[in-house]
Amino acid sequence: MQNKIYNLVASKGIRPVMSKVRESVFSILESRNLVSGMKVLDLFCGIGTMGVESVNKGAQSVLFIDIDIEVVKQRIASLPSELKNRMLCMCADIIDLKVSRIKYDLIFVDPPYDRNVFTSILLILQENHYLNEGAIVVCFMRYNTMFSRLVKGYSLYDVRLYGMTKVVFVKYCEYKNESDDRRIDCYIE
Repeated sequence: MQNKIYNLVASKGIRPVMSKVRESVFSILESRNLVSGMKVLDLFCGIGTMGVESVNKGAQSVLFIDIDIEVVKQRIASLPSELKNRMLCMCADIIDLKVSRIKYDLIFVDPPYDRNVFTSILLILQENHYLNEGAIVVCFMRYNTMFSRLVKGYSLYDVRLYGMTKVVFVKYCEYKNESDDRRIDCYIE
């Protein structure tokens, strides 16, 4: 089954998160108690590496979203029932998602490197009520990618470089009105 999944990944041009990057990201998250018991949203999930690892590390649940969900469905099918019962797949473009009834604590955003959609994604997550107060959004991008701006309501939490990959962690702080001083504009360079 593993070879079948990786052959499918190669044929679809999916770029999975490298194991070194995945391990480092989870080391950071776990050291700050940001995985166990969390509701996780894995956007542009590819083969679902980050979401599957989240459940392995104690996340309450994960929703995988991608425009082609076939590969992650095959991967989930090979997992033990106690893990796959906490996973759900949705074939969708994040841009088209509507208001969510579920709020998430940890969100992974890993679009193709040629799509700099991070500011748009942060706005969509915020405007459609996908985030719990204090949610962490982990954005994977090419090392030289920059946000044009970080959306109000988010603060820069951490930035790491791993070879050609930059990982940006931002924290969501819900705000009620324009005078709420927790809103932060921040530029990532």
